[in-house]
Parts: sequence; structure tokens; C-alpha cells
Amino acid sequence: RVAFHRAKNKDLRSKFGGTLLEPSIRSILTEFDYATYGGAPLLGVNGVCIIGHGRSTPQAVRNAVHLAAKISSTGIVEKIKELSTI
Repeated sequence: RVAFHRAKNKDLRSKFGGTLLEPSIRSILTEFDYATYGGAPLLGVNGVCIIGHGRSTPQAVRNAVHLAAKISSTGIVEKIKELSTI
């Protein structure tokens, strides 16, 4: 974000182009923001574990809990157990 704003304010052409691109850039940054997902699943056969960022915000922790609940409800752990016995 800082780099985008620094580049956007570089000169007149950058300000114009940056203003046009800003909504798209914000969307991309939101998509890649760790807080949006809360963490990444560590899949195994004994349960669901979500690995979060060390500086997670309350929003990121909340989203990690929701992600764990969503993964748990899919039955993926049981599917991994079935596949690991083959």
C-alpha cells in the first residue's frame, strides 16, 4: 500500500493513472491480505489446525476461527484419513 501511494504521487501522469487504478489495486490487496483469510490450514489426520500470522489482528483471528469451522464441517479430516490408509 505504501509503495502504491508513493508511486501514485510521483508525478502528474502517475497521479492520474493511480487514481484510475486505485479501486482495482485495493481489490487485489484485499484478496492477498492475510487478515481476510485469518490463516492457512495445516491438514493432517488428527484434526484441523489453522496457522495464523504472528501479528494477526482481531479480524484475522476471527476469520481463522471461521475458516477452521468451515474446514471442520466439510469432513476433510475424515477424507484424508481414508486416503492415507490406501
